This record gives sequence, structure tokens and C-alpha cells, in this order.
Amino acid sequence: MPAIFCSFLFTELCSSRTQKASAALKEQIIGTWKLDSFMRITEDKKEIQWCKGVNGFITYTEQGYMSASINCDKDTPEDSPSHPYNNMLLYTANYEIKENTVSHHVLNCSQLDLIGKDLPRTAEITESTLILTGNSGRGNFRIVWKRI
Repeated sequence: MPAIFCSFLFTELCSSRTQKASAALKEQIIGTWKLDSFMRITEDKKEIQWCKGVNGFITYTEQGYMSASINCDKDTPEDSPSHPYNNMLLYTANYEIKENTVSHHVLNCSQLDLIGKDLPRTAEITESTLILTGNSGRGNFRIVWKRI
């Protein structure tokens, strides 16, 4: 009986910490962020800029929606990681936070193959910086946003 109680207590404590961490991240992430950098990370850990002149914004609302818009200079080279996306990525989604992961459940997107997909991102956040990392299905990335 004591082992069962200890297991239950441990589970409840972990669940409570997870909920608190998720709530803290959701409170911190709400607002609009300006794109600072967008890097594709190769298998050998080399960072490549997503495109020339990358520019964008991401917004998270209290109601659980988010929207991102990212575009590039017109003269972005064809070998840039952004090229398969026509040098832009625009989408809106519902989002859900669990611990340090924010998952975007895509509702509409400039890349039709992403509609209906879940896009999990690991989130690191400070007062003024949001760093999202993950895998887009076309490779790993690291995106840095600054609060505006």
C-alpha cells in the first residue's frame, strides 16, 4: 500500500509541475514577436540561413490561436532552404502547450501540404526572446523571435 501511495503522489507532483510549466509558457508566449533569425540545421550541425533578407512576425493569442508570416528578398538564391516554400511561409493554427513544447495544429497555410498537420516546436523563452526549434519535415531549424 505505501508503494502505491508514493507512486500516486509522485505522479500528482509531476503532473502539477507540468501544468505549472505549461501555464507559465502560455502566459509568456502570448503577444507578437518579430523574426530575428531563421536557420536550417544540417545533419552535420551546420547552420544555413533560411533565405536572404528573411523577415516576419509570429503572434500567439490568449484564445489559443497563432499566426506566422515569413518572407524573403526577391533575389534569394535558388539553393536556399526557403526555395521549396516559394521563399515565404504563411500560416495560422490553433496551438497547445505541454511543458516546453508548443504544437501548432495548422488550419490554413501557404504550403497546402501542411494544412491539418501538427507542428511541434521546442520553445525557449525569456522576457524578450523566443527560440523555436524543431523539424519541418524538410530538416531541422532554429528560429529566433524578439518581442515587440
